Amino acid sequence: MKIKVDRDLCQGHGRCVIVAPELFAFADGEDQAHVFTENVPAESEALAERAARACPERAVIITK
Repeated sequence: MKIKVDRDLCQGHGRCVIVAPELFAFADGEDQAHVFTENVPAESEALAERAARACPERAVIITK
């Protein structure tokens, strides 16, 4: 599974960061989240899916 944040859709709500701080963060001075690694470890796939569902803008994109 791979994840990314669509920078055009992200409004900086930070729900992905709250739900999955192991996968997402805000960089210093930025108001949009980014992923630590595009390739999600198998044990974190459910967490990535929860983060995607938590995003009100649907900016967290998952591909399998």
